[in-house]
Formats: sequence, structure tokens, C-alpha cells
Amino acid sequence: MTIRKRALSVFAATLCTVGLAVLPSTPAAAVAAATPQCVKAIDRLDDGPGGANWMPAASNNSTICYLSQGSVSQAVWALQRALKICYGQNIVVDSDFGPNTKAALVNVQRSLRISADGVYGVQTRTAMKFSRAGLSEPDASNPIYCHHNSPVT
Repeated sequence: MTIRKRALSVFAATLCTVGLAVLPSTPAAAVAAATPQCVKAIDRLDDGPGGANWMPAASNNSTICYLSQGSVSQAVWALQRALKICYGQNIVVDSDFGPNTKAALVNVQRSLRISADGVYGVQTRTAMKFSRAGLSEPDASNPIYCHHNSPVT
């Protein structure tokens, strides 16, 4: 093999190795790389007094975002609220996406017959219902109901 061919072979092998090292190792990592993290809760209906349709959103107000275990934010609060109120999951609404929130999300994902990976992303957002109410817990003066989200933004 000539020196030139050997150098090209070494270069190609190095390029392949470096290229593989930067690829995400899991599907969740691929989602995270392409989609912003949800960091806040926004009202998707914005139809005046009487309640809000609280949904997780990214910093740019897009509801195309992701949440996973370890996240702590208002977005987690909105997700936990929906899991508890709309799907009857026995979790604490504390804005901390811990193992109990992940287990509750997996339960809901299975019930919706979607990928049950415990990661909140576009597929889960599209399938889930979200709670509609004021900031306080529901009571007789503060009715609550659950419905599918508004159009993707």
C-alpha cells in the first residue's frame, strides 16, 4: 500500500470514529438534541377569565418541547397536574420530574398506546389531555375539566 493510500485509510477511519462519537446514544438523546426543553407552563387557550389550559412550553412559548427525569420547572408542574387531574395518577405536583412522575407518565403513555419511554415529547403532547382550571386546586367554585390540547405551536 502506498503512503498516500495508507494516509487516506487512517484519515477515513479517524473521521468515522469521531463521527460516531458525536451521535446521540439513545432515542431520548436524539429527541433532546433536536427539540428544546420545556421550561414553563403557558395557557394555550388564552380565552379570558375562568381558567387556563396549562401546558408545558419551551422558552419561546412553543409547546413542541421535551421533559425527562431530572427536569425541575413550571413545565413539569403543568405535566404533573395533567397526569394527576386528567389521568388519576397518584403523584405530588411539586414541579420536580422524579421517578414517581416518570412512572406516572409511563402509565399514561401505555394507556394512550404510544411509546412508553417516560419522556414527555411531541408524541405524548399530541395524545394527552390537559387540565383546564385556575391556578388553585379544583373545587366547587373552580370547575375543572380535561381536554386535548390546542393546535401545535
